[in-house]
Amino acid sequence: PTISKTISLAGAAVFGALASIATIVGRIYPLRFPVPGFQFLQFDLAELIDVLAFLVFGPLVGFLTTGVHGVVLSISSSDVPLIGPFLKFSAVTSMLVGMWLGYRVYVRVLEARGGTRTGFGLMTGLGLVCRVLIMTPINYLFLLLFFTRPDSPPTVPFVALYLAWIGVFNAIHAIISIIIPYFVTSALLRASPQIEARSWFSEFLKLPAILRGKN
Repeated sequence: PTISKTISLAGAAVFGALASIATIVGRIYPLRFPVPGFQFLQFDLAELIDVLAFLVFGPLVGFLTTGVHGVVLSISSSDVPLIGPFLKFSAVTSMLVGMWLGYRVYVRVLEARGGTRTGFGLMTGLGLVCRVLIMTPINYLFLLLFFTRPDSPPTVPFVALYLAWIGVFNAIHAIISIIIPYFVTSALLRASPQIEARSWFSEFLKLPAILRGKN
C-alpha cells in the first residue's frame, strides 16, 4: 500500500509547520557558521524536517513541505525579508532535486548495484553538488543586486572568497541535512511496521533484493 493523497497533503502541512517552527526557534538560539566574517550564515535545523518528509512520504511531499516552509518564512519576521526565505527555499529545493537525481541514477543506471549504501551515497553526493552548484550563482547575483553599492563593486578576490566559504557552508549543511534524517528514517522504519509498509523510502531500501530476485 502507498500513502494516500490526503495523508500526503496532511504530512506536508504538518512537516512544513514543524520546519517553520524549528527555523523560528533557530533564530532565538542560532547555530552560526564559525568562520569570522561569515557568521551571518546559520545552520537551520528545519532542513532536517524537510528532508525527513522527503524520505518518509516521498519526493512530492518533500517538495511540498519545503514550499510550506518557504511560504511561512516569507510572511514571518526575518532579518532579510523575502530574500532569506527565497535563498533557503532555493537551497533546500536544489538539494532535494539532487537527492532525487541520485535515486534515479541508482535505480535506472546502476540498477541498484552496490547496495543501499551506494544508492544513498549517490543521493547525498548529488544533493550536495546540486545545492552548491545552484546556490553559487544565485548567491553571486544576490550579492550584486542587494548587498553591493553601484559605485563600489566588489573585487574579484573578495567575490571568490565570499562564494567559496558559502559553498563550503552549503556543502556542510547538505551533509548534515541529509545524513541525520537518513538515520532517523531508518530507525522509524524499523520501529514501526505501519510506516515501513507505506513509506517510499522503504521501497528504496528493498530495491537491491527486489532486483536480484528478478534476475
